[in-house]
Amino acid sequence: MRYPKFLFFKNCRLIFIMSVFVAFNSTNAAAQGTWRAIKKLAPLYGEMHMVLLSDGTVLCRSQGNGGYGKQYCRLTPDSTGSYVNGSWSVIAPMNNSREYYASQLLKDGRLYVGGGYYGNGGDSLSEIYDPLTNIWTRTGSVGTIMSQGSTILENGTIIQELYDRHSTRIYDPATNSYRWGPYSSLPLFDAWVKLPDNSILTAYSTSSVRYIPSLNEWITDASIPVDLADDFGYAQGAGLLLPNGKAIFFGSSGHTAIYTPSGNSSPGKWTAGADFPDGNAAVSAPAVLLNNGNVLCTTSPIPEDDVDYNYSPITFYIYNYRTNSFKSVDGPGNFPLVYPGINFINLPNGQVLFCSFSNQYDVFIPDGKPIASGAPVLNAITKVNDSVYIATGTGFNGLSEASNHGFDWQLNTNYPLVRFNSNAGTFYGRTFNWNSTGVQRGNLTDTTYLTLPRHLRNGKYHVCVVANGIKSNSLYLKIQNGIIVNEAENMGAEDSKSLQKISVEKLSLYPNPATTFTTVSFYASGHFVLNLSDEKGNILQTKNITAAKGLNTITFDVNSYAAGLYFVTLIDENKNTRTLKLTRY
Repeated sequence: MRYPKFLFFKNCRLIFIMSVFVAFNSTNAAAQGTWRAIKKLAPLYGEMHMVLLSDGTVLCRSQGNGGYGKQYCRLTPDSTGSYVNGSWSVIAPMNNSREYYASQLLKDGRLYVGGGYYGNGGDSLSEIYDPLTNIWTRTGSVGTIMSQGSTILENGTIIQELYDRHSTRIYDPATNSYRWGPYSSLPLFDAWVKLPDNSILTAYSTSSVRYIPSLNEWITDASIPVDLADDFGYAQGAGLLLPNGKAIFFGSSGHTAIYTPSGNSSPGKWTAGADFPDGNAAVSAPAVLLNNGNVLCTTSPIPEDDVDYNYSPITFYIYNYRTNSFKSVDGPGNFPLVYPGINFINLPNGQVLFCSFSNQYDVFIPDGKPIASGAPVLNAITKVNDSVYIATGTGFNGLSEASNHGFDWQLNTNYPLVRFNSNAGTFYGRTFNWNSTGVQRGNLTDTTYLTLPRHLRNGKYHVCVVANGIKSNSLYLKIQNGIIVNEAENMGAEDSKSLQKISVEKLSLYPNPATTFTTVSFYASGHFVLNLSDEKGNILQTKNITAAKGLNTITFDVNSYAAGLYFVTLIDENKNTRTLKLTRY
């Protein structure tokens, strides 16, 4: 069986990785992005785990003494929003040292960490970091040993695997308590991927299971046509949801597999993906969804034994989901590195932060444009009081959790950040109490609470929402003495036609994405015009409607159109508009 060998490997891994250095393999590398080193060295050596906080800063964990550190460094972008030119600080240490543990950013912007393979009591304990107070607070003992796998659910609770790899516990921040979660027939020790229906998919070897939140059950899903596991039970690589709504899993066998969701509790469908080139595999390796829709990942040779596996040489690849193919790309210039220490995380400016067992961090700047279907829409920012606002729109959670390192660490960034930009600089507010932790939510309304960045000068700012490094349209807002003073004007967006007020209710578009037909529905009465247009603004279809009081539905035939992004615009008698994004597969 692979499972006992896997545990043996995990328990022995740290002894061996500290002395194994790797060389970068750049054979046939293609330029699909640019690497830049962070100019200032971090005050402590980094080690795999990074967290993007909701104020735009990044927590980067230090390996500490023997790898079981309690400490995080904090990277803050400079006044232009640059992380390359950013500054470092050190936050308060955790109460317990821990290694290979679960982590999730809570809806209120605090950081949860729990369990772990190693450390000073960290295996059965959890704690929460509050960025506003710089204090870690213990949540108390769980009563059993927790491991790494976890995800945050739509209701804000966290489901986390236990050391036996089949059982789970669920943590509720509202009550600061745990309860037993469901048991899985498949060991839960590889990548977990959140799907658009909010179910959680994981796969090992040729089997897969899914957690269905509405049932609170792990159900058996479809069989995989290729074996994702190598012959010696080493950890598989990352799993990611792609822009087309499918998920890809990277295997330690050199194979990959692609999952098409059913959208309900019925099994989905697996197909074989492209194999890694040159005899490489993803053995406990990271991957990140770039803002252009491609995936940046790392590999090493397929394992040939089950003792002291050598992770070198590393090869970096770009995976193109449109062509289902890999191309090798250059890595950063600060090699040699210790392989299991490397990781990626998305930054809100569209770049990717890269860490290793080093105090030198790097960013990867991808080529190409951000994928249009991943752009949020910001409809309005309204005041709650003089210090708190609510942003409303769609797409605030992005297309994917976006960053993954198998089951070792959670690095998801599927939550909204709010950016303020002017001649005075680039600043991030702090978001909290997001209404959703989902992905690919289409035209469902999203909201987030927001506090303005500190020390904003008086003046006008372009304000946008950012999800996974892709920005929305901008609202042009005036700040006076730390307060937004032109709320009545902020419905008029700088670069969007979708934000004028219009008296309709429950406007929706389904199915979305679509392949043959899509239907617009809304509640209203009166005369309306519906336009279907492409990304260049060309109107492809127009429908004039006299809407009756109540529910109205209008269908567009999109069967003859190429795959891509389209827009459906509803115009009322007063020329007010609402625009919905449509993805055509």
